[in-house]
Amino acid sequence: MSKYYAPRRSQHLRAELTAEIQENHEDDLFDAIIAAAALMARADGRVLEVERDHLLEFLDRQDLLWMRDRDETLAQFESYVHKLHDPDESGAAFSWLRRYRDSRAAALILNVCDEVAGADHNLDPREVQLLRLIRAGLGGAPSRRAH
Repeated sequence: MSKYYAPRRSQHLRAELTAEIQENHEDDLFDAIIAAAALMARADGRVLEVERDHLLEFLDRQDLLWMRDRDETLAQFESYVHKLHDPDESGAAFSWLRRYRDSRAAALILNVCDEVAGADHNLDPREVQLLRLIRAGLGGAPSRRAH
């Protein structure tokens, strides 16, 4: 494999995501990714530091941290975690994620969910159920994990 493949792939991914972001008004996609991560982190009833770390690592690997700095991203994540205590807010978050159904962003959202769910190396049944619901809401987007 060429040493130039990864940077070109990253540039291509960044261009696609930039187009997706522009289509969905400002940075709604980034917000949806953070909201999905917060939903997953809360699924088993506890939010662990390792889940926060995996969110940041995922965003870094996907070359998405150029959109916001780490502190701002974590503050937004914490805000969603607290907001999602309210069942109405959780329902609103699912509706929001469904806007990305069958889009290029659906797999990205599902992959961040996988990343956060597996961060503690223990898939709780509530996490598995939430992954299934999110996958169904996103149109069965492919995932890195088989559940």
